[in-house]
Formats: sequence, C-alpha cells, structure tokens
Amino acid sequence: MGVSSTRSAAGSQEISGEAQEAAEGLAQAIVGSNKKASDLDCAKAVENGRYSIDSMLEVGRKNVKDGHMPQEEYDQTAKLLKQVRRSVSVSECNSSKGSVKDFYLCLSNPSSHIVGCGEKYNYEP
Repeated sequence: MGVSSTRSAAGSQEISGEAQEAAEGLAQAIVGSNKKASDLDCAKAVENGRYSIDSMLEVGRKNVKDGHMPQEEYDQTAKLLKQVRRSVSVSECNSSKGSVKDFYLCLSNPSSHIVGCGEKYNYEP
C-alpha cells in the first residue's frame, strides 16, 4: 500500500496521506463537537479565535525569518487574518444567528481552531 503525499499549507513541506487523514479526522472531531446554544460563551469564543489568529501570525513570522515562507505570502495571509481578528467580537457573537452563531459556538470549545470553525460555518468578516 503506497503512501501519497501532499504539500502543506506553507507549501514547503511534504506530509504523508496517512498524516493528512489523521489531521483531518482530528479536525472533524474537534469542530464536530455537539454543543448546544446554551453552551455559547462569547467572551471565551472571541478569546479562543483571537488566540488562534495570533498563534498563526507568530508562526508565519517565524517561517518567514527561517526562510520557510516568502514574505509576500505571509503579508497576504496576515492581512486576511488581521481582518478576521478585527471582525471577531463579543458584540457580533451576542447578536449572531444561524451559521455565524454556530461559528461562535464552535469557537467556544477550547479545542477548536478558528480556521476549522470558519471553514465549517462559512464565516466571512
């Protein structure tokens, strides 16, 4: 049985198909948690989302510094991340409905990541 590989998001590393499947399974398990609307904690959701973004920005800066990512790629990604960071707010969460509320409910789980929640619930700032 052969192991296929794909390029990572940074485009500089190869990962096995098995590792990719494991990562996707973990992401589904985390994002797929069955929380109820009463579990929504807007302050925690915003804190978790902003922490995710801050971590991605920090890793991106390190990747640029270490030569793993071109500055231009980081700049484009950072611009989008900062836009999302500005839009994620307690007030938006408190007034949210539908998929935006589901996005914040997903972020209320400390194991969730803003990218997974955003993709699952089509969050756009």
